[in-house]
Amino acid sequence: MGRKNVTGPNASGAESVRNGCGSDTGGSTAAQGKPQQEHQTGQSPKKQKGDTDDLDIEKELLVIFEKAKASGMTEQEFKDLDVFRRLSFDVSYTKSFLLFLQYFLAFILILYILLAAICLFNFPIHSNTLLQGWFYISGGDPEFEKCAVEMPDFIHDLFRPPVECNFCKNVTKIDTVYNITQQEFEELYAYTGVPVIVGDGTANWTAPQHFSFEFFKGLYSPGSQALENQMRKCQFFPYRTEFRDLGEVLEMSHARANMDDGSKPWYIGW
Repeated sequence: MGRKNVTGPNASGAESVRNGCGSDTGGSTAAQGKPQQEHQTGQSPKKQKGDTDDLDIEKELLVIFEKAKASGMTEQEFKDLDVFRRLSFDVSYTKSFLLFLQYFLAFILILYILLAAICLFNFPIHSNTLLQGWFYISGGDPEFEKCAVEMPDFIHDLFRPPVECNFCKNVTKIDTVYNITQQEFEELYAYTGVPVIVGDGTANWTAPQHFSFEFFKGLYSPGSQALENQMRKCQFFPYRTEFRDLGEVLEMSHARANMDDGSKPWYIGW
């Protein structure tokens, strides 16, 4: 009764609207069918980039950790899981340095064990072969050299055994004596550990008449056998001076040697 027919370009669309609940399977019915099919198969639309419900990795990992503890696993057992070893993480500079230090110390240890085996058991090569190779590289002569490697002075001080100093604990001054007899020296100083300065101890020595800076400079001249022998002994005590060997000492100026005009004092031994 009074049903209106629709004609024209929108006829099909109106028909679809009019017959949406009928047998007609027009556009609206087809459009609604797709979401129903996805829901029925258990599939959900893919997440788009920028969604706010992104996975919280730290929260999920914490949940897993709590479940592991609840099941009786200790923290150390959780840390030792093989999955953490197989994961690839960015290594920081600190970890890289520690890894390098670990390999370096391992190399030093292996080298030390190898040298000890050569020196003690001549294995895997003879110690003489090792020394000859070292002197060949360093340019030394194994027939005259007494030291394969020169030890720095601070190493001597570092490993020097401690000295007992209780004997001079209560010493407040050092006596200077003259014309002391042998018996007096034995009774007062020789076996007591008390320091003393014998003011005229060199009165009968002839050395002061001959020994001088010029005397030793001529005796240990550059290129002389005496200087070469002394250098091979590896024995030189610079104390608190800047000298590295006897040859360098004997090259100082006469003013410095005689400590003239306020020159810096020096004291060496060999």
